[in-house]
Amino acid sequence: MIQIDPSVITVTRQALLANTAASKPPSASIDRDQLQGVERAQFDDVTVVFSNDPHGLWAARLLGLFAGASAFSDRKTAGRVVALLDAGYSFELLAQAAADVFIQPKAPLSMLIGHLLRNLLPSPPQAFVLDAITKDCESAGLSVSDVVRLAGDLAITDDLIQLSGIQTIGWSVILPGG
Repeated sequence: MIQIDPSVITVTRQALLANTAASKPPSASIDRDQLQGVERAQFDDVTVVFSNDPHGLWAARLLGLFAGASAFSDRKTAGRVVALLDAGYSFELLAQAAADVFIQPKAPLSMLIGHLLRNLLPSPPQAFVLDAITKDCESAGLSVSDVVRLAGDLAITDDLIQLSGIQTIGWSVILPGG
């Protein structure tokens, strides 16, 4: 199991938001009624549910940060989108809370990639797979910050979530300061 050293984690919301501002969808284009109209039983695969709504899909994946979900086909992840909307949270607030999870450039790239892959694969990645992906990223010139930005819609495990100040209690999410 790959362990993240807490010393490489910092809460730098503004720094990450500045880097991701161009890729964040505007909350004004979210069709809240569309999300509420989807039966919870249909949340088997959020990529299908939100196939015509990239903003909704982005939001569902963003909620994976809070849920620590191992896949985005988890109906609970999509259900949380509706629950947080019903609680009055805006997508901009969710983006800011997710941005609190930020890994500094001094973290080894292989550690970050391994950490992310553990959430996407049914079993931990083998060392040669991790090495190959890391080499591909390095040869493409990607830094740790680049990978964090590109993987912003991937699930991140509970130890990072706890360090960010986000608490998860069942289906509930308590955001920092709220």
